[in-house]
Amino acid sequence: MKGWKINIVVALLAVSFVLTFSPLGFTKGEKIAFWSFPSAGGFREKIIPYIQEFERKANVKVELTVVPWGGGNQKILAAIAGGNPPDVMLTTRSRILPLVNFGNAIEPLNQYVEEDNLREKIVSDLALNEYTFGEKIYGVGWRGDGHFWSINLDAFRKAGISDVYIQKMSDPDKVWTWIDFIYLVHKLTVDINGDGEPDQWGYSYPGGSKQASPFLHLYWNVGGHVVNPEGEVGIGDYYYTLPVFELLNILQSEGLLPPGTLTLDPNETDNLFLQGKIGIYVGFPGSSYITQKKAGEKLPEFKIVYPPKAPTGERGNFYAWNALCMSAASKYKSTAWEFIKWYVTSDTMHRFVLNELPGGNHATGISPEEVKEPLFAQALAVANEMFKRGWYLRHEPAHAASDRIMRAYNTATQYVLIGKKSPVEATDWLRQKALQAVKEVE
Repeated sequence: MKGWKINIVVALLAVSFVLTFSPLGFTKGEKIAFWSFPSAGGFREKIIPYIQEFERKANVKVELTVVPWGGGNQKILAAIAGGNPPDVMLTTRSRILPLVNFGNAIEPLNQYVEEDNLREKIVSDLALNEYTFGEKIYGVGWRGDGHFWSINLDAFRKAGISDVYIQKMSDPDKVWTWIDFIYLVHKLTVDINGDGEPDQWGYSYPGGSKQASPFLHLYWNVGGHVVNPEGEVGIGDYYYTLPVFELLNILQSEGLLPPGTLTLDPNETDNLFLQGKIGIYVGFPGSSYITQKKAGEKLPEFKIVYPPKAPTGERGNFYAWNALCMSAASKYKSTAWEFIKWYVTSDTMHRFVLNELPGGNHATGISPEEVKEPLFAQALAVANEMFKRGWYLRHEPAHAASDRIMRAYNTATQYVLIGKKSPVEATDWLRQKALQAVKEVE
């Protein structure tokens, strides 16, 4: 793997950003439809001027539609069923699977990739491999979203925690473990205002989350996988799943999680961290950080660190790949492919990422020195090293049952947090639900 070049967020292709743009093989004046999930707040307004550069250069028209993360895939499927699909889509690994399975609605890109020799230029093999199903490439990775372990240095100092721990967490060649994590959470959970109740906590878990990432941050740290495309269920086993529930049970039973943990959503836990009330966090809220910093709000000093070594010996972490794909029904495939190539390789999109996505989404080849925000430059350096060491794992379960399984592991987590089930009981229950979900969709 050539992951040493990867960024915080990787987008993929192009060792250099200045590839010769040659809009050959398609007719000037064509119009293609591009549907995209939003990469940032105000995405449409931010991306339009950059897309217009492609339009002027290629003398074609790109009609952009931004679809919501919730329900966006249903809109795409409806367009396909109605015989009017977009030519190009920016999507995620789990969202592309229903499209691939929906009557071969997505165009395989193997021939395009080979003819343009793009495989030789990609930053990481994962950028194509994550979108390869049955030896067919259905997407070209543009960027990814790294979720990082991060710490509040101010909280560490207030708690009197030795710099030795900060050094261990910041050096990939040194090791901190879940035992260290529990110790640090104890030390960081303190009563600062003297009212007898903690007002700073070592860690916060969004127990009310309906998303995949909170549980998976811990589950992938131990090296577990949820379900693979063939329907082989990994979740609900004692080796990978049980340690996660045992950890959460310890934190909750020892009073180390903030009040209201059962109903907290990820945005609320993001805010607690930015307000300085949390010492250790997974999934640094980059966009919110930038927004508050620009607003002049006083923020703690944060540091991006490497993930701990789990009881399984793994140091896995969460990483999301996004990619561009082409409709098999497109009437303008040559134009659509040129647009995809431009999107993932051009100097224009390099500038777009640097200028418009400061919260952590960086295009291929961007070096830490190019990133203006010091904290994000630090995160990029950490991501590069983690890719080099193979510590990133797949973002989402790639199976039709994934949504049902996600609801099951979030419910099982709640059972543990409220004491309704022991970690062992929750693990057994989750296993049963996961197997049942796969059986039902098959």
